[in-house]
Order: sequence, then structure tokens, then C-alpha cells
Amino acid sequence: MMVLSSPRREILLKQLPRGAALAKTLRLKRLEKGLGLLESRVAWRHPMNMIHAITSRCNASCAFCAWKDETSQRDELTTTEIKTLYKAARQAGFVWLTFWGGEPLMRSDIDEISSYASHLGFTCTLVTNGSLLAKKMDRVVPYLGNISISLDFASARHDDARGIPGLFDRIVRTVPELKRRYPKTKVLLNCTMMRANTTPGEVHNLAELAKELNTFIIFNLFRTESASKVGDAQRLKDSAPSQDSLAEVFTMLRRLKTEGYPIANSYSYIDRISTNTLSYRCHWPKINLPMEANGDVVDCMHWGISPIANIREKPFTEILRHPRLIELAGECGEACHKCVSMHRFDASAIFEGNIEPLLSWSRIF
Repeated sequence: MMVLSSPRREILLKQLPRGAALAKTLRLKRLEKGLGLLESRVAWRHPMNMIHAITSRCNASCAFCAWKDETSQRDELTTTEIKTLYKAARQAGFVWLTFWGGEPLMRSDIDEISSYASHLGFTCTLVTNGSLLAKKMDRVVPYLGNISISLDFASARHDDARGIPGLFDRIVRTVPELKRRYPKTKVLLNCTMMRANTTPGEVHNLAELAKELNTFIIFNLFRTESASKVGDAQRLKDSAPSQDSLAEVFTMLRRLKTEGYPIANSYSYIDRISTNTLSYRCHWPKINLPMEANGDVVDCMHWGISPIANIREKPFTEILRHPRLIELAGECGEACHKCVSMHRFDASAIFEGNIEPLLSWSRIF
């Protein structure tokens, strides 16, 4: 397979139409990521984004969660182990890093981890419930490119959904201050669609709040297929909205997006959900490598059940050549479309050549 080395990338940049203008207007990181996406499209080697659940500990108690406390604190990767992992991933060519959990801000070393990753050259994203963001803002946010904050209701009902008293007010206070102090860091609200909030009234209120906060918002379906236990599967199904309610709400979201509300969902995803036609060839494993807090590399078709490998047992470079990762990036993975997450659909649509989701995301990042 053809792989572009860094010097050859520079040569390619100079040969691109208006390459000089692009080089002046885009930062080197962006150019590297764009070329990395091109390489993954025509000459796949391995994913470029590590999605690392750096802890499974969480201070919330969401009814729809399938990940909390799957790994005890003593089994989590240490600071040193994480640094070794990130260095190996960066040397292998990874360019994005997503911190999630659990609640990633519960790690006492999150500032050291995020600082190290940023200095390696990663563009870092934090997925958080927002409860500890104000407290740790100045220690962590300087090293982040993007922050995704969970927000499921535009009222104190969000406190009940997440099990954290006062959380809604905390988020509403924190977002403007975060944007004021760190204007270059992109802030995104992320609503998990469940039975209780998949109504026109609740969704409209969230869109209005996002507009008031001048912040984009995602309306995303939670993944019942991610449950690794029978009890979890039933609990998730009990929380899931009906297709009729999703069709009604996503039809409204299309209208709101057209009217200029800061809806981050692509029209492609909105239309598939509203018409119940979310069938696609999945290319998500080509781009993303999910990892658990204990170092397990996740098989996304068997989440939480059959890990591909563990970085404590195999070198990272060897794991990247694992036959299962190659299968997931090939016809086996492409045949799967059971995930209803917007991120999986949009990534796959872009990979297939649909630029509409890319244009939608470019408004944010």
C-alpha cells in the first residue's frame, strides 16, 4: 500500500492547486489531518482517532449508561502507561485523541494526561457531563481542541436524568465562561435521545437554549447494542424512544436547522432517522480505535464482551496489525450498521463520498 511520509506530504501540498494559499490559511495540524483522512480513504493502514475511556468511574447515575464502573480504579491504566500508549499512537500516525469514560475529569491526573497528549501533537476532545468542568477548567481546557458536554433537558430535569443535583445550572453558567476564557476551544452540547426527552417541546427548548448559549448541539441516539449484560440491554431498551417519536422530532430538527438554529446534526442523519432508513456501510473502525480504561482494545461489534487485545500484554504497534482490526476495517465491518450513533453514520457517509455531513461539521470545527 502507498503511504505518504511527512516529506512526501510536504511535496504533495506544494503540488495541490492553490497549495500556497492553503498553507497560509490552514494550520499544519489541519493539513496533516486532511492528508491523513485522504490516506485512510485510499491506502488504509490503521485508525487515526483513539477514543480512550480513561476511567469508568463516574459521579452520575444515568439510567441509559452501559459503561459505568466496568473497570475498577486499580485496573485503570496508570499515568505512565497512558503516556507510553499515547507516545506510541502518535508515532504510529494517530492525530486525534478523545477522552471519555465514565467521567474523565474524575481522574486526578487528567491535567497531566491532557497536557502530555497536546504536546505530542494530538488534537484532544473531552466528552464530559460538565459537573467538574468549572473546577478543572484552567487545568485542562488549555490542552483541548474540543469539548462535548452532555445536556438532555433544558431545565433541572437534566439533574434527575443524570443524577447530579444542580448540574443544569452548573452547565449553563460554565459554558459562557468557558467560551470567554478559551475562545479557540470548540464547545458542543450533546443530547442523548431517550424516551423522556424525545418530544417536540423538550427538543425545541434545547435548541433554543443552544441558540442562547451560541453553542452547537447534537441530538444523538444512544446505542442499545453497546450493552454487554442482559440486564443492561433490557434497561436500555426500556429507555429508548419509539420510532414514531423520533420521526416527529427529527422532522422538526430539520426545520429548526434550516431556520438557523445551531443544530450540529447533518441533514443526511436527520433524514435517515426521521424516515427510519438508517442503513449504511460502516467505515467507523477505519478511523477510530476505542480503548477501555484497563487497556482493552475494543471490538466494536462485541463491545465489552470480547476485546481484541490489551496494551499491557501486547505492544501497541503489534495490536495495530491484529487480524481482527483488519477485519473490522474490511468487508466484515462494512456489513455492520446496527449502531444508530450520528458519529458512526456521518463518518461512514463521508468515507463513502457524501460531503454534506462534512460541510455540516465544518461549521463547528
